[in-house]
Amino acid sequence: MRHYISCSDSIEPREGERSGGDLAPGLGHPWGERAVTVVEGARADESDPIWDRLIEQLRWYSARSRSAQRWYKAVKVVQICIGAIVPVLAMQASAVVTAAVATVVVAAEGMQQVFQWHANWLRYRATAESLKYEKYMFLSATGPYASAPGRSTLAQRIEAIAKQETLRWESDNALGGRGVETKS
Repeated sequence: MRHYISCSDSIEPREGERSGGDLAPGLGHPWGERAVTVVEGARADESDPIWDRLIEQLRWYSARSRSAQRWYKAVKVVQICIGAIVPVLAMQASAVVTAAVATVVVAAEGMQQVFQWHANWLRYRATAESLKYEKYMFLSATGPYASAPGRSTLAQRIEAIAKQETLRWESDNALGGRGVETKS
């Protein structure tokens, strides 16, 4: 039997972290507090290692997704702005100045290829969304948690998501650190 109790624990940013819109305060319960499920006599709250793992993973992937998104967009804005200036410089400035400014665009693209901010942003966001899905299904006792033992199913599914991400990371790094494999 499932019972719902309220708990003030949420996944708001910790001290020193900024909220980037991915995780809203009071997320998870329509009345501003998180609904905590009591399943098989065990609470899914701050003292539950399974719940701790879910929240830890959700915070990590959300924060890394936001960071990668910021870096990707910042580098792209720099590339676009400087790239737009190069033709004007070609008509007005010396070839050396024009080439030096154009080098910034090439260097920025090289950094994007090395750090893979775009691929990481998308991959980390997808992983965070998968974890959110599991959280909401668990809290509402629906989907895979409707009939199965909730806590053990939650633990298995969280670890499956983490393992899938680890395998993708290993695969990407086996490609010589290129990130996402591209077809030639």
